[in-house]
Amino acid sequence: MSTAKIALWDKLRDDIAELTPNLQKLLRSGLDRGFMTEDEILSEVDDIDRQVELLEKFYELSDKLSIRIETIEDILIKEMRETQAQSKLDKVTLYETTHTINDKQYNDFIKL
Repeated sequence: MSTAKIALWDKLRDDIAELTPNLQKLLRSGLDRGFMTEDEILSEVDDIDRQVELLEKFYELSDKLSIRIETIEDILIKEMRETQAQSKLDKVTLYETTHTINDKQYNDFIKL
């Protein structure tokens, strides 16, 4: 972890101490990685209705520490883009098949 992140963590130590140990651990992990997922946060909270203030403090600290929180929608969009990129690559490989007839090369368009 960089010295700037350590200094910021130390500055916010009193606010971080108000969180549960699991949320503190998750916050530290998110600081190291630079992001955390919404699912990770929700799995660490026992009763969302009773811990709204705690969650608000957690999100505020995440923002102050510049930790990006990926939502379910962000993850799905990322996976969709990866799938689209992969499908485009698969289409490109179809054109790599060539046949030579009378010393001329032709692409195999039948596989399309």
